[in-house]
Amino acid sequence: MSYVIASKETMEYYSRHDDYPTDAFEKAKLYYQREVENYQRFNRENPDDLWATLAVSSQKMYDTMEVIPEAEWIALDAQAIASQASLKLITEERYNEMLNILPPLLYESGCFFMSEFEIGSWTTMFVKYYNDYFERVVDYCNEDTWVTPDQCYALLTEMEKLNGNIPTQPQDTLPQ
Repeated sequence: MSYVIASKETMEYYSRHDDYPTDAFEKAKLYYQREVENYQRFNRENPDDLWATLAVSSQKMYDTMEVIPEAEWIALDAQAIASQASLKLITEERYNEMLNILPPLLYESGCFFMSEFEIGSWTTMFVKYYNDYFERVVDYCNEDTWVTPDQCYALLTEMEKLNGNIPTQPQDTLPQ
């Protein structure tokens, strides 16, 4: 069984191990203890919000890190990604920039996925819906998480209601 040293509270990952990492956990604690001390010293010598913030962040990791089975960590990390995966209206320039950075996955009907994954099968989906562009982090292996025309329409409707307009009805133009 594989394990990770990480914090469920901060969702910060330290290291991965094939066996239970007793010695590695102690090394991780020592590493973060030194980080806290160094950042506090830097802040005393050159007061700056950055050093203070880093000291607090490192202290929180030190206080909350634990040994977690790797499968549990992967599920928690995917959950954290999914919870932040809101549909966003983007510019045509961003859409084209992302389309041209790496070869896309499944480019069809104005829709594509980044070929670079966040974690596991989670990646960013980009959609052209009529003359508007959208993005959202989705699970490439789970079509239930993919952006649909109805979701694009719903977001546009909410935005247009603020301006007193109603957009065109949705059409099923995205891949199934």
